[in-house]
Amino acid sequence: MVTQELKDFVIRELNNGRDEEAIKNQLSEANWSFEDIDTVFRQIHFPTQNSAGIQINHLLPPSALLNSSWNIYKKTWKSLVKILFFSVYAAAVQAIQYISLISFIASGEEKVYVKTLFIESLAKAKAYWWLSFLQMVILFSGVMFFFIPGIIYFVWFSFSQYILILEKIGGLKAMLISREIVRGRFWGILLRMGVMLAIFFVASFVLSYVPKIMMFIADPSSLSLTQPVNPDPSNILGIAGIKIILNFIFGFLNMIVVFPLFLIYNLILYKNVKQLYGKPLNQISEKSKIMLFLPAILLFIFLIGFLGIMVYRVIVVDPKGFSR
Repeated sequence: MVTQELKDFVIRELNNGRDEEAIKNQLSEANWSFEDIDTVFRQIHFPTQNSAGIQINHLLPPSALLNSSWNIYKKTWKSLVKILFFSVYAAAVQAIQYISLISFIASGEEKVYVKTLFIESLAKAKAYWWLSFLQMVILFSGVMFFFIPGIIYFVWFSFSQYILILEKIGGLKAMLISREIVRGRFWGILLRMGVMLAIFFVASFVLSYVPKIMMFIADPSSLSLTQPVNPDPSNILGIAGIKIILNFIFGFLNMIVVFPLFLIYNLILYKNVKQLYGKPLNQISEKSKIMLFLPAILLFIFLIGFLGIMVYRVIVVDPKGFSR
């Protein structure tokens, strides 16, 4: 059974910079069960709203985030797959799917009641769409200004959806809160997000190309740029059918393994950052709202000016060309 003393001991060791595996080995040698060790690390990396005792005083390293993500996934994968499966038939699929997954993972439960979860998620869909729109506008404007501001905004506002879904704070305030809790930890968060994004894209890329590699091994002519003179119709249909099946299998693996792990990882990171911030999130000032939209406003002014110049050149400078 996990005790507060055990939890405090592990956190103290982690705060002193000790390696997680070394702590696990020590606990195992002290006859703590694998289940208790797994549970205590899960509680530490995935703290509840009112966690007692000593707290983690640093950003968790990517290895700890990945390890904890995998442990949570192993315990909840059946429920995660159930949510992903049933959300295919839900209205506003993407919003409901995302909100449902985050809400379920954050609950710490292993079993899910899909209908109840979807109803609760649907109530947040409108706020989610609005927040997504605001983020899209600001991120796009940041990318247009030499790309670097887009990266900054991406990190600043990366926790906005989690704040909306878990703290029930939406719109610009969620974005302001996200930016505030990131302050002072920007590079550490960027590194951890970069690690997971790299893994996510590599895994997605590999899973998308495995079917093609398997087909090539089985039939090198399947990737040939030239078609045979007299192709066998049954052979063509057979190859096409196998391709469809393989693409479905590996696409399904990507959806039920890689995507949930990505969400779990980012959620643990959010919990870690929120804990380090250590202040009530709803007390953050909203005075700098206008600054969030400054790049978007400047981009809008630029586009209006550019459009005005083009209209002036066409109608005033070269009216004959316009009439033609």
